[in-house]
Amino acid sequence: MTNEAENVTSIIEKESTNHTENTVLGTEKSLWEYFVSCITEKYFCFKGRARRKEYWSFVLFNFLIPFVLSFISGFLVVTGGNTFGIDILSTLVSLAFLIPGYAVLFRRLHDVNFSGWWATLPLLGLLIAVIISGYVQAMDRYRGIESNQEFLSVIIIISGLVFLIPSLVVFVLIFFKSDMKENKYGPVPEGVK
Repeated sequence: MTNEAENVTSIIEKESTNHTENTVLGTEKSLWEYFVSCITEKYFCFKGRARRKEYWSFVLFNFLIPFVLSFISGFLVVTGGNTFGIDILSTLVSLAFLIPGYAVLFRRLHDVNFSGWWATLPLLGLLIAVIISGYVQAMDRYRGIESNQEFLSVIIIISGLVFLIPSLVVFVLIFFKSDMKENKYGPVPEGVK
């Protein structure tokens, strides 16, 4: 029994020493490690906090991977190759990154002490914009009149603003510094200075 306790104690001490050494030496997760963490172990994780580095790591590779796939697709088009497979792969990758993208955004908002539900504001704005535009066009068809282009342009601009303003609010929030103390969403993420 005492051997097991000693083994556990020595493992804990080694882990603690390794963590302290990594922190002292400045060794921390790379951008790729943060990205992989987001798409594997934190795929459905909407709880907790994500520091800026974790969020922007995901954003970077979420842009780069589909960009490379699109570049390959474009190359295949130019050379007369078949792009069907690469286009399907690109679409599947984009869909696969959708959930972890929202998860890391929720966690990023938690890190600055805001509810993750703020991330849904742009979607709500988009829904309102679609409803307004659809309503105006349906009413014009119902009345049997041709749309007044100036009126329709104003409606489209208002609908766009209803989507854009919440998007800008969320965009600004993700740049805030991490809350330097534990908040209601969890402890300060590792590596935050």
